[in-house]
Amino acid sequence: MVSDPSDTAAIDQAINRILAAERDARTGVAQCAAEAEAILAAAQARAERVRARTEQRVQLVHRIADRCLEQVLADLAAIPIDPDEDGAATPVPTSPPDVAMDEAIARLLDEMVGPAP
Repeated sequence: MVSDPSDTAAIDQAINRILAAERDARTGVAQCAAEAEAILAAAQARAERVRARTEQRVQLVHRIADRCLEQVLADLAAIPIDPDEDGAATPVPTSPPDVAMDEAIARLLDEMVGPAP
């Protein structure tokens, strides 16, 4: 049985439309994949910048804390020593211990986050 030539042409046109739609869909998917890769690369670059800034800030806080700790240790080392009865040296506080500790903590906080408003 031979089909009508016009039917064959219509079938060929339909197949060609399907193939063109498939090509367009593949192109669209490839474009979406490229856009997704670009978005991902931008997000990764931004995350790396945030990580680097965070690391710098953490290092700054550590340096500030180290300086403050060094100052507190120097202040403690500067406290005069008064030997007690058995000859062992004991520090002679220049102010009550709680006040000295409060002052040291306040200086540490001021160095780390700035003075209180």
